[in-house]
Amino acid sequence: GTEDHPLTDDYLKQLSQGNVREQNAAQYGKAMLFYKAKSNTQARNILEQMLSKDPGNIWYLDLLTDIDIDQKRAPQAIARLEKANAATSKDAVLQLNLANAYIEGGQFAKASRLLYRYTYAHQDDPNGWDLLTQAVAEQGLRAQELAARAESMALVGRLDQSISMLSNASALSKLGSLDQARYDARIDQLRQLQKRFQQYQKG
Repeated sequence: GTEDHPLTDDYLKQLSQGNVREQNAAQYGKAMLFYKAKSNTQARNILEQMLSKDPGNIWYLDLLTDIDIDQKRAPQAIARLEKANAATSKDAVLQLNLANAYIEGGQFAKASRLLYRYTYAHQDDPNGWDLLTQAVAEQGLRAQELAARAESMALVGRLDQSISMLSNASALSKLGSLDQARYDARIDQLRQLQKRFQQYQKG
C-alpha cells in the first residue's frame, strides 16, 4: 500500500507510471513538494492543470488556496472557491478554505456569515471557531469575538475560562438582547457540565 509513504522522487516516478489514480496522486505529490519548497508558481501550474480536469477536487482546491494566500491572491481564491462551493454539497474543507480566503481578502462580514453557519453545523471543529474569532475581531465585534474564543476554550475542557469569556461577552451585549440571552444560556449549560465533571472528580 501507499500509506505513510515518504514523498520521494523515486516514489513519485513509480506512481506516475501507474493507473490514472496513481498518476494523479503523483502529480498532486509533486505540487505538494513544490509548495513546501516555496516554488509556488510550479505548484500552481500543476494544480491548475489538474483542476481543469477535476474542478471540484477538494484536495487540489485546498492546496491551491494555500498557494493563493501565500501569494496574496485572495480574490482569485475567493472566486474559485465560491464557484466550487456553489457546485458541491457544502463540503467542510471547502467552507473553511472559503472563510479563510474571505478573511485574507478583507471580506470579514462574508467570512462571519459563512462561519456562523459552519460553527452551527460543526460545533466540535476548533478551526471554525478560530476563524470566526479572527473574522469578528477584525470587525471590532468584541462580544462575538469573546464568545467564539469561549467555544474554543470549551472544546479543550477549559470551562472556567470559557464561562469567564462568555460572561464578558454577555456584559458587552445590549441588555435583554438575543445575543445576551444566548450567551447566558450557554453559560448555564457550561456550569451544568462543570458540576458533572466535579462529581466525577470527587468519586
